[in-house]
Parts: sequence; C-alpha cells; structure tokens
Amino acid sequence: MKNLKYFPFERNKYFYGKLLTVSDFESEQKYFNDKRRLLNRLLFGSGIVCGLNTVKVDDTSISVEMGMALDYAGREIVLDNPVIKKLSTIDGFESSSLSKKLYLCIEYAEREKEPVHSISGTSDNEERIEHNKYKEVYRLFISEEEPEPSILSLSNLYENVQTLYNDNKIKVTHLTPKYVNSLGEMYLTVIVENNQQSPFSFFYEVDMPCFTTSDGSNSLKVSFNGSDKEEKTILKFKLKADKLNDTKTDLIVKPESFKMTINDSEVSRLDINCRNSVNIINSHIREAIKKDYFSLSMDEITKNISQHRLYLAQINILNVGETYVIENIKNNPFSQYILNSSLNSVLLDQEIANNIECTDNNYFDDTTNIINNSSPSFSSSSLQNSFTTGVVEIPLGLNPKYNKKYFTEEIIHGLGKGPVYIDLGVEYEESDNNIFNLGHQIIFGDSQIFSKSQYEPSGPLASTGAVTYADKGTFVIGIKLLSNTESSSIKVRWRAYKDLNDNSIDYSDDHNNEFFIRPDTMTLSPRESGHFKVICDNNSNISFNWSIVEAEGGTIDSNGFYTAPSKEGVYEINAESSSDPKLKASAFVIVKEK
Repeated sequence: MKNLKYFPFERNKYFYGKLLTVSDFESEQKYFNDKRRLLNRLLFGSGIVCGLNTVKVDDTSISVEMGMALDYAGREIVLDNPVIKKLSTIDGFESSSLSKKLYLCIEYAEREKEPVHSISGTSDNEERIEHNKYKEVYRLFISEEEPEPSILSLSNLYENVQTLYNDNKIKVTHLTPKYVNSLGEMYLTVIVENNQQSPFSFFYEVDMPCFTTSDGSNSLKVSFNGSDKEEKTILKFKLKADKLNDTKTDLIVKPESFKMTINDSEVSRLDINCRNSVNIINSHIREAIKKDYFSLSMDEITKNISQHRLYLAQINILNVGETYVIENIKNNPFSQYILNSSLNSVLLDQEIANNIECTDNNYFDDTTNIINNSSPSFSSSSLQNSFTTGVVEIPLGLNPKYNKKYFTEEIIHGLGKGPVYIDLGVEYEESDNNIFNLGHQIIFGDSQIFSKSQYEPSGPLASTGAVTYADKGTFVIGIKLLSNTESSSIKVRWRAYKDLNDNSIDYSDDHNNEFFIRPDTMTLSPRESGHFKVICDNNSNISFNWSIVEAEGGTIDSNGFYTAPSKEGVYEINAESSSDPKLKASAFVIVKEK
C-alpha cells in the first residue's frame, strides 16, 4: 500500500455475476486504509503514541523499546518486541560522517511474506512464486539531518522561528510567540547550538519599535561568550508590548551590529536578514490561534505527507580513533508526541488543580473569615488575580424566622473598582444526625430543590443574593431563610470574578494621572513613518485619541503610527484622553529632507 494519496475515495459496488480481479480487492483495502489513515492524520497528528524509548546497552549498542507511532501519512508503526542493535549495523551509519550528533529515525515499511505457488503465467519449464501477504513493519536508520520546524508540528500557529546564523557548526535561532496581548509580556528566546570544538562569541542589536525592555529601551543588545563544552544554550529576554490595537510588528536584527568571533578571529561581515513578526492583539490568544487553524486548507495541514520519518532519539557519540563510543542518548529530541484523550484529561485535571492551588490556596480550607463589621484579609497578589474568595458567617439573632432577610455589611472583594461578578454558596458542616452522612456541603443556586430529598442538608435552607458597588470595590450579601431553624448563624462562601479586559467603564481618577508622548520630538523625511507612544505615570489603562493640529500635517492611526506629509515643516501631534478631554499631551514632528 505505497500510494499515499488519500483522494478520491472509491469503494467497490457489488452485484451478482461481478468478476472480481486483483484491482478490485486492492481497491477494497485502499478504501478502508485511506479512511483510517486520514482520520489518524487529522484527528491525532503524527508522532510517538507510547513507548519507543531508546536506551544505551553498552558503549556501541542501543535498545529500542516496544511501542507505537503514527507517521505523517497516518500509518501505524508498531514495535511489538524490543530491538537491540549495534549502532554500526543500523542503516545510514556507514555513510554518516561520524559527527558528534546522530539521529535515530524510524519509518513505516512493508515486507512480502508467505511465498506460494502461482498458477498464473507459469510454463512447463518455469515455476512462478508470489507472496501471500504483506507484513507491516518498520525501518530503523541513522540520519545527520534535522527536520524543518514546519514539518514537526503546527507550531507556526503560535510561534515564529527565524535562523539568524548557521554554518553547520554554529547555529543561532530567534524564537518569539506569534501573538501577545496589548501591554502584555513575552520572551525573545535566542537558541545557540554549538557543534564545533572551538570557543566563540557574538554580539548584535535587535530593533523593537513596539516593545520595551525592563529599562524602557526599544533596542535590545544580545551578547554571548560560548565555550567548546556548551552544546546548546538558551537565552531569554523579557519584553513588554506597547498599548496597541491589533498591530503586526517586527523584531529586526540590525545587520551592521552583528559581530562574531571564532577562535579569536572575527568572522567576515554576513548578509543578516532576521526578523520575527509578532501580532499585538486585544483578544484572547487562544481564539486567535484557533481562528488561524480553521482558516487553513486541508492541503496545508497534510502537506508534509512526504516526510515519512520520525525522530526517536539523538545519539551523542565520541570518536575514538577509528571507532566510536556512545556518550549519551536523548529520547524524542523534537518532542514528536501524540497525546491521547486519557492523557489529555489527566493533564487538564492537573492544570485546573494547580491553577486553583496557585490562585486560591484557601478555597477548600475549613478555616473561615468571619465578617462582622470588618473586612477579610487578602494576600498581596489578590489584586493581580481575576477572582478572590472568602467566607462570611451571617448571624441570625435570637429568633430566626421563616422568610426573614439578613444582610452583611459592605465587604471589600479586593479586585479594585469596576464591575465584578459574585458567586454564592451556603456552606454546611458535617452532621452526625444526617442518615446519609453527606459530610461537608456547599449548595449553590436554589437550595429548595434539595428539600425533602436525600441531599437535604442538616442546616437551614436559605436563598442568597448580592449587590455590588463598582465605584467602591465592595459588595453586600443578603440571605432569606426558607425554613425555620434553631441555628444562630449561616455560613456563606463567596467568590468574586472580574474581567480584567473589561474597560467599558473607567472608575479611575484621570486627574491624578499624568502622561506624556515619547519621543517628544521626531525628525523624519517626507513620507517617512515613525511611531509615537503614550507613557502613563499612574494608569496604563487610559485610552487615547490621536490627532494632528495642522490640516496637511500627515496621518496618524489609533496606535500612534505617524506618516509624514510630502511637504517640509513642523507639525504638532496631540494625544487626548478619551474619557477626559482636559487630559492631553503634545509632541512635534520636524519634516525635512535629510
């Protein structure tokens, strides 16, 4: 089954008296194989499903454990028994240059088996042999080539990888996310790979018009001093995006700044062209990635069908005279894994648990914060989170009655000013009197639903409500008793949510915020472009409107990107707060031929 083209799907049509030939039976197999492999490819992807770890047996031998993988055509590759081999006996080893780094690869293969006598095309002097079956097997081989990043996965949906320098001995790569939120933070990752035996160093600058470093600069200086022992080094530089609306920008390496020295000898100037594109957006990054994926055609998703091999291991070797010694083995060096639904479920559960633990360590704790003419205490990180929680114990007085209402005093939720959303649940402690032994309970919503059922709590039933005060950052909880009770209080657990991206209402005092434009003066040639941005002292969430005082003073968009007119002159640029016209700042552009 070597035809890797999925389409068109054709299946046999049977009828009485039909003459079945070899092509009919092959078509039958191809139809079901192609359907299954297409689903494998599009629903699961390609990579290792389980097992297939490579371990070192001795200085010259390896063992590949049993396991399963799917290749880029959706075909199953199965090792039903461990395989032990000398490295020198694996295909491709003899033709390799015995470099320090080799890759163990696997690909799908078929082998004919069960030879049988064929009555077709035989003569008196010749016997024809055919094979009765195909056995689906695999082929192990050695390669020195690394795969192209676009072949490995759909990583181009969320990251941008650009090669800055590569001479087969030293490789420098830039990696950035494809998307970052406005005013969000990201990392520029510089990956340095060294496959030579000599020390080296390099230096260059990166121009970043829409990003700033920790010291507020729009230019990043990258320097590296490597030794011959460092095989791979990863450098990370934290950057903050400017306040922009759905803008595509580039991080550009300045070619004239690039300098590299190998063995104290400076490398001649190279033609450097490295730019990483980043989209600054205001929407959720996950939604942007999903939108990009579903805009791809099926041809683009399955375009790597000709890339059959999977990379099982990176084998580092030491050359000892005319022989070799296996130094170490790194399994699945390019992370070609397939996560099945069971594993994804475990990882998702763990991620949810970690998020709850990190953001709300006391949510499932039995300790309580009693609110009675006082406010709960919050950790220092509360204002940075999108939600906070707490427990309030509401006294019912000496004579609690059915349908009576009770209210707390104002509670500070700790999320600052602005609209919040409140979830409330009535909490019941474990009771020995409950025959169903329900233990600790929290009832959300209409508690009357559980009345006279096996789920009815031992304490009083109550309905709950909350009123929020967006301008003060507080709220009040109210309850209404739905049954008579002898309890002296009711415990209510609350959680307050805030959409950090909701800037529809600004409760800040703009008059206490000062802002200015940077740069305050810019010199441009006619029709040249530049970028202005607003710097806020106290509040970075203020929105601005840009304008040019002179009627023919050029153009400027909502993100502060200015294009000079063809006429020389001096022009004034204004940025005005959209919520308070009294707050404004100015800058000037000098347009002249340089």
